[in-house]
Amino acid sequence: MQQYTIVFLLNAAPPSKLVVLQRSADKDYAPNQVTGIGGHVEPGEAVIAAAYRELEEETSINTVTLTEFACCVVDAKIGLHYFWGLFNAALPDCNEGTLLWVRPDALFDLPIIPDTAHVLREWQKRDFDLEQTWTLYVRRIATQDALVERVVEGLVVV
Repeated sequence: MQQYTIVFLLNAAPPSKLVVLQRSADKDYAPNQVTGIGGHVEPGEAVIAAAYRELEEETSINTVTLTEFACCVVDAKIGLHYFWGLFNAALPDCNEGTLLWVRPDALFDLPIIPDTAHVLREWQKRDFDLEQTWTLYVRRIATQDALVERVVEGLVVV
């Protein structure tokens, strides 16, 4: 199974704003769309190690403690691992696009990558709870859309 990490930096717990990444226009996958900071998990690499590695590679941030809050399983083929960490400094440059502080109530005004949008909507329903973990199962129905099949409590190991 292909695995990826996605990190959201929060200003507080629960957040009044969070950091999102607007991907560069020149990206092959999801140009100009919004997601968190992250990328693929290398073979043999632990998911949490990949989250820290990707965060540092893309932003030079290496002082944040990350916690996984959700897993999204896409078509039983892809595992997307979502993390949060507290961050209250100036946003650094990012080699994947532009980092932006966004209020939770303004998230869905942005062009969010569909799988991540489903995760963020579920997190919003949970009032951005940082203690409860969950897994979201989605099925892609088109290149730019996905259907939520079910949500289960706890993190599923993929």
